[in-house]
Amino acid sequence: MGVAHVQLSAFDEAIADFQAAMVIDPSDAQIHYDLGLAYKFKDRVNDAIAELTRAGELDPTLQDPPYTLGILYMQIGKLDLAAVELKKAVALRPDNGDAWAILGSTLKQDSRSTRPGMRWKGRSTLAWSARSARHIGGCAGRPGQHSRHSCRCQ
Repeated sequence: MGVAHVQLSAFDEAIADFQAAMVIDPSDAQIHYDLGLAYKFKDRVNDAIAELTRAGELDPTLQDPPYTLGILYMQIGKLDLAAVELKKAVALRPDNGDAWAILGSTLKQDSRSTRPGMRWKGRSTLAWSARSARHIGGCAGRPGQHSRHSCRCQ
């Protein structure tokens, strides 16, 4: 019922359902995740962080807790913690383009706001990073793999 309540935006009912479910099985990571998500929707940030963190501790293979935590940390301005969680998210699911994009945005904002000696170099740095990522993940230095991009491994 809790998931249905979340989908209906009945977050108080969802929270009650997930809390009741946790009494039955407190070690279920998915219940902690769902409860954390309901807390997030109710703007109960500290409770959401606690439940999402617990979900990740109980099952480190779950992909959603670090992704959701990363977004939540980014929304409240804790960019360093957001980057840590989003790096976990992309490690668990490398094909998650949204996680990569948000991680890039987080790192960009973090370099502007918290590292006084560093500056964002704009498009050229981003383009270089994308080329590097394709090089590392795509051609791996093998001849004949350069048709989609240019790299310097030839």
